Amino acid sequence: MLRPTPGELLEGLRRELRDEVLPAVPAGSAARQLRAAIHVLGRLADTWDVQHHYLETDNVDLEVTLASLARLAGVQRTRQPRRPQPAPGVTDRGLNDLIARNDSLQRELELLQNRHRESRHHAAGREDEEFGCVLLELHQRRTNRAAAAAGVAHDR
Repeated sequence: MLRPTPGELLEGLRRELRDEVLPAVPAGSAARQLRAAIHVLGRLADTWDVQHHYLETDNVDLEVTLASLARLAGVQRTRQPRRPQPAPGVTDRGLNDLIARNDSLQRELELLQNRHRESRHHAAGREDEEFGCVLLELHQRRTNRAAAAAGVAHDR
């Protein structure tokens, strides 16, 4: 591994801005913007290396959940094509593939939810309740994963 790591570089920059530059900036808009930038640098320093794992885990969870939801709704999955253009600012091909897959899975989930809502003209039953529970559990898992990946799941 090359040293310093991107996290170490970001943390060093954050520390220097916080300890050396911020005290020299007069109170006001520039100081507020600098504090915001320092905060973002800290979060990036803590999480620069977790995006691959976050997306891999999220994609597996979405795949499994979509299969369960399709079964509960009694429909075939409608797999969505990947977007052909890379994500802005992402140069790593593997990360771009994970992002594209995640995007297509999320679009499939939205489509499945809409189809399920439209077909619910019948009285709500056990399958409908299970469908909602599976969605809520997915939402909770994804929220927890996203918070950890964004660096907000722990105190700095």
